[in-house]
Amino acid sequence: MSGRKQHYRDMEKKNFSTFIKEQQGKRNLTNKELAKALGVNYTTFMTWVNGTALPRKDQIERVAQYFGSQFSQIYSGLALQDFDLPMPDEGLNMIGINKGDILHINRCDTIDNGKIVLAEYEGRYLVRKYYYFDAEKVLVLIPDNPDYEASIFTGEHMLQLKILGKITLYKKRL
Repeated sequence: MSGRKQHYRDMEKKNFSTFIKEQQGKRNLTNKELAKALGVNYTTFMTWVNGTALPRKDQIERVAQYFGSQFSQIYSGLALQDFDLPMPDEGLNMIGINKGDILHINRCDTIDNGKIVLAEYEGRYLVRKYYYFDAEKVLVLIPDNPDYEASIFTGEHMLQLKILGKITLYKKRL
């Protein structure tokens, strides 16, 4: 697996682990109780909690069903389908994508350098060009608007970043 794909998978594992722990805490369930409620064996469940593995698609759907509609809102890092979202800022207006334009986000396993992505960091959406430098373990999100600064992520900050998907098309706001 390439370094970029592995990095993306590691972020997803951590994000899913965080989601499970948050939901478990809200419901005051033990690991064994939640594993049983989700219909998975305890060892498998613990790989999710510890962030060492991701569930299969059928297991993700079971988790989504168990936690209800809030799943895709709280944990969009493993969204089950593509989605649309208004452009949150003017970070790409030099290439013609303006605040309020409707973006179509494609949920994907890998993202090539230079592609435009939707990311979430500290509760804020960023739509930027994506660059991951494997040798340095650095991820950079670059706007095309000179009024906005590049966002550079390393170490723990990189693990807090959620790449939600790549932008495949957009519709101009009327």
